[in-house]
Amino acid sequence: MNKTFFDESQNSNDELMPEYHFDYQKAKPNRFDRDAQSQAVMGGKALALVTDSDKSKEEAVNFIVEPEAPPFREDETGAIRVGNSRILLELVIRAFQDGASPESIVQRYSTLLLSDVYTTIGYYLRHQEAVKAYLNHREQLAESVKQKLSSVQPDLSLIRLRLLAQQQYFYES
Repeated sequence: MNKTFFDESQNSNDELMPEYHFDYQKAKPNRFDRDAQSQAVMGGKALALVTDSDKSKEEAVNFIVEPEAPPFREDETGAIRVGNSRILLELVIRAFQDGASPESIVQRYSTLLLSDVYTTIGYYLRHQEAVKAYLNHREQLAESVKQKLSSVQPDLSLIRLRLLAQQQYFYES
């Protein structure tokens, strides 16, 4: 009989990994269950959801709780983009600070994923000082670019006055 990868990778004792060993005596009511018929039990990095009627390991719903990296990437200019989009982190954070919901942010910037916006907002809420420092740095950078442009460009107010005068002359004649 030929062995497959699955056969070779099976543990012959069929033992659970340590993170799946739950102490069901420490089960707490599940605050997300409206009927309060289930309890949550933590064990290592895993969480089990157990109903009151069946507190056995075999019938528990298990899933792994793992930290998720924020969906950020730095572009060639040093700006942080959210997800696989070109949307800047500061746009998402400013919209959230202005009271926009994650759903409305995704409607405003259709290239964003809703999960990326929620993760971004969660990251911001947990790391407010670091994000504020980044936002301040970006504002300073924008101000320096604005000053460089204003020093290179001529005074546009004179051109504007001349155009307004021409427009007024055109309408009077």
